[in-house]
Formats: sequence, C-alpha cells, structure tokens
Amino acid sequence: GLKTRLRLPVGHDLTEVNWLRRAVEIHTDQFMGNGFQIVSSYNSKDSSTLPDNDKSRVKVENKTAKEYADQRRSLIQNIIDDNGGVVFFKELASNASAVGTSVVKSYYDTDAKKWVLSQVESVENFYAIWSNNDFRQVDLVAYVYQISQAQAARLYGCNESTPTSPLGQPLKYSWSTTSTTTSDQKMVTVIEVTGHVNEWAVVKDKLSEVGLGEETELNALIVGNSVKRLIGESKKLPRYYILPNKRYRKRPWGVSDITEAAIDINLTYIETLSDWRTVASKVNFPKFKVMGMSPEIQIPKPKSRTIEMIPLSEGQDIALIDQGDANQVDFKSQLEELKEQFVRETGISRVLFSDPTITLNSNQALMTSMKPTTDIAVAKKALWAPILTQLF
Repeated sequence: GLKTRLRLPVGHDLTEVNWLRRAVEIHTDQFMGNGFQIVSSYNSKDSSTLPDNDKSRVKVENKTAKEYADQRRSLIQNIIDDNGGVVFFKELASNASAVGTSVVKSYYDTDAKKWVLSQVESVENFYAIWSNNDFRQVDLVAYVYQISQAQAARLYGCNESTPTSPLGQPLKYSWSTTSTTTSDQKMVTVIEVTGHVNEWAVVKDKLSEVGLGEETELNALIVGNSVKRLIGESKKLPRYYILPNKRYRKRPWGVSDITEAAIDINLTYIETLSDWRTVASKVNFPKFKVMGMSPEIQIPKPKSRTIEMIPLSEGQDIALIDQGDANQVDFKSQLEELKEQFVRETGISRVLFSDPTITLNSNQALMTSMKPTTDIAVAKKALWAPILTQLF
C-alpha cells in the first residue's frame, strides 16, 4: 500500500489521499461500464441473378443461415448471463486496469452441464511457457492456488500425508507432514497445467514419457504431490485467455493504468500535504512569551494545534510572537502542480475526478477534455475484441 512507501518524519501529520483507486474505477467505467454488444453475422447469397428454380433454394439457405446466426448469438448471451453478465467482464476490466492483465478460464462443466467462465483472481500465480519471443503464443500455462486440507480430502481423497503449504504461499510447500513455517492454516497446493509439457503425452488415458516433439496437448490437475485429474482429449481441455490492459512491444504481460510515475506523484502529494499541515499546526496556533518567570521553569515541549506559553525571566509582559504564515502560497502551488501531473500521467480528465475548480461551458468542451480517457478506452476495446471473439 501507499503507507509503506511514504517518507514521513515521526510526528508529521498523515492524511491519506488515494487517487489510484479512483483512477482504476474511472478507466473501468469508461472501458466496460456498458458492457459490449454481441454480433453474430452470416453471408447472405444474392439470388437476383439466379434462375427462378434456384431462387427458392437460395432463399431457404439464407433463412437457415440467419436462424443459425441468431442461435449463436442467443447461445453466447446465455453463457454470459450464466456467468455473471456484464459484471463479470467489468471485474476483468478492473483487475486488468489495476495489475495490467486479467486471465479467464473457459471450460464445460459436465456435472453442472453448463459452460463456465472463471476469472483467475491471482494473476501473479498464473505462469506461461512462451513458444515465441513475441510473447503472444504459449506452449504451456499453469495456475497455482491453494485449498484447505478438508476440501482436498472431500474433492480429491487426499490424506494427512499430502504436502501442505502456508496460507497465501502456494509455492512454499513442505514435503513432510511437519512444516517448519509458522502458518495459521495449512493449505494444499493445487497446480493446474494446460498445454504441451516437454516430453510428456497422454497415451491411453495415462500420462507417459515420450520423445521431444511427440508431446500431446493435455490438462493435468496436481494436488499436493500427485496427479488427480488428467484430460487428453483436445475438445475437453479448459482454455485460458490472457486479456492485457495495454500491450507493449515484446512485453509478455499487460501494463497497468497505475504506472510507477502515478504512484510516485500520489506519494509526493501526501508528503507535501503532510509537510504543510505539520507546519500549519505549529504556525497557525499562537505562542506567547511570558515574562518574569523563574529561571528554573522548563520550556514546555512544543505541541501541534495548541496555544503555547513560553516562560521568560525578564520583564512582566505577555506578548504575541509573530510567526508569519505557513507558506501557504508555495504549498498550494506544489499541490496544484501535482494534481496536474497526475491527470496527465493517468490520461484522466479532472472533470471525472469531480474537481469543482473545472467548469466547462459546452458539450464540445466536455468531450474535448475527456478525449484522452476515451482514447484509452477505445484502444482497450480494439485489443480485447479479437480475444473475446476467440473466447466465444
């Protein structure tokens, strides 16, 4: 979080200002706020130049093709509705905006008899073996996650000898029943591997070693230290689809809307606001010098937001100490500049941050101010469209 990266002296004011979360919300709403439209098309044949005896046949073929297209559209819409509707894809967009990439697992659930779309929540535990240095094609993907020992026993028949891992650390698992890592709850690591595994293939429904280049596509579910499910039929394999937020040349994963520069600007804003408030808490509260006090009296320790008396031994007057202002002009200009740099870095109009200082007198001015944000949303739609088409 932002707190762990702040550089604030002890005793300084801390007012947390987090623009990053709102930036993700804005980009998500602009990109996937209204979902997307499903279009199923077909090629209609022109019968105007055909003989009369062929026109009826072509008319029936066109009608059949239209019905198939409508059925495809209805089927895809039903799959989307069964898996959470637009909300599901909005969560994908939000996750991609925050961390750079979203991943969807698509498979047919034979028990529920429905097509399932499942989001990979922890993208950091999703791994790919790339088959090309353009980082667009994969030989193998693997997703690592954890389940409780009780669930492993219920679902896969695991016993107490199954290796466990500390909660939240799926790759740090022990190969004995005695774990040296302190954890509130012991978990069982599950690794699901899909694709071509070097020198392995499914032969007669069993995992077998083969020569290099003779591998077959497979899906293996490894629970603890044993394979609990093996699929070798290509049509039944689950598929994973990587949805990058932004795609850069020869970069394996997507890029987040929250850049390091945006994080640094947000941190600097908090630190600058902290400095201002710390100075103001001392300057804006008056201090008096009290004359004629005994020399043995200790000067009180300064306190923020408190009227203070400073004891002095000469004279008998009480006078106000002129401390000046809290450099508010300088601090205000710094904070304003940081706001400007943040909206430039994230490509978000200040209007979308509900900034009361921004007034636009026409729809044209509003559209112009929002153009950087809408351009980013249009680019994301162009990037996701072929992937979603492949998904369905």
